[in-house]
Amino acid sequence: MLNNSIKISLILATIFFLFTGAALSMPFMELKTAKLRFEYVENSRVIRTGYYSNKIGNTSFGTTDSIIGARQILRIPEHRSTDHQLVDEIAPGVWSLTAYTSTEEAKILVGSGKRYFEGTSIATYIDFNNGEIGWDPITDFSIRNTSSRKSETLEAFSDFSTLHMDFTFTTSPELQAWVDNPDKKYFKTDYKTKIHTSVTATPEPGQWALMLSGLGVLGFAVYKKKKQITTH
Repeated sequence: MLNNSIKISLILATIFFLFTGAALSMPFMELKTAKLRFEYVENSRVIRTGYYSNKIGNTSFGTTDSIIGARQILRIPEHRSTDHQLVDEIAPGVWSLTAYTSTEEAKILVGSGKRYFEGTSIATYIDFNNGEIGWDPITDFSIRNTSSRKSETLEAFSDFSTLHMDFTFTTSPELQAWVDNPDKKYFKTDYKTKIHTSVTATPEPGQWALMLSGLGVLGFAVYKKKKQITTH
């Protein structure tokens, strides 16, 4: 028979691996490098995040996932190239953003013919120091994981209610100088996106049940040990 200290250690180890295991297996799909276009239009600095699209190049299940090669598109329905306008410099090199010609959310689409993934989000800021655009969490998304193109990544996404998008681009002193003084109509640089779950995502019901049962056993073991001590 295992003594109580070993039982407690095993229970704690199980709970630890449940959380860390979920974090290590965080599903994601990543875009190949594409072009990001900055324009100066009617005295406004505009980012055309949907001007150039590209294809999914990597996933948490490797490059054999069937979603590899599907095209990812960013667009605002009213204005297909998904323009965002720089509004105010809220910190050195960091600007707040708003949609340039619309109040609609941007659509995030994967699949040019059939839509395998469709979600919405809003870009809130751009950071020229670190080369990133901040997007709100993707809470309203749909997945069409068809039998003809069954994706393990999309299957994993379906277990979550919230996704996130990292949007990184190649920043440079030249780009920052253009933002300060747009001396030509446009400036282009590289960008990539990564749609993923959060490492702090809520565990699935089965995981909750296992963790709660483990905590129950742990509590009972501590109670029993304490009772044994008080009776001696």
